[in-house]
Amino acid sequence: MRIICQHGYFTFEESYVGEVSDFVDLYGLDIVQDKNNFTFKTLKGCPRQSLNGHNFLGYKANANYEGSTEDIFRANKIVYDFNVDKVVDISSISQSISLRAAGNRFVSDGLILPGSKTTDGLVVVGYQCWYSKYSSSWLYSGVEYE
Repeated sequence: MRIICQHGYFTFEESYVGEVSDFVDLYGLDIVQDKNNFTFKTLKGCPRQSLNGHNFLGYKANANYEGSTEDIFRANKIVYDFNVDKVVDISSISQSISLRAAGNRFVSDGLILPGSKTTDGLVVVGYQCWYSKYSSSWLYSGVEYE
């Protein structure tokens, strides 16, 4: 399964039918279909604009912005925290992660929470991840930092 995190907004793409179901069974995350792909239930049908001071997925937006969902997340400096099932300010994430080089990609021990800091102090805001149920491996590429 391919997992795409762009500025803290997630989409999931199946490699085979039922892969998301298997993933949900293993990790208990609430993932649902949204148009052609899948996302977290809280992010389904995400608005295409934010207004400063108004509710945006349970978060008080701090920017007026219209565009793609991931750009709205970037403009408001927010991410989806799948541990608490909420949209939060990126600066509220205190998790540390270790990315180990694997050729031209990285390996980590699980799904990276956007806003996490690497051992070098870089803040992760996006990535592409390939997850395999059979090997329980998390392979990352295109890791983006704030």
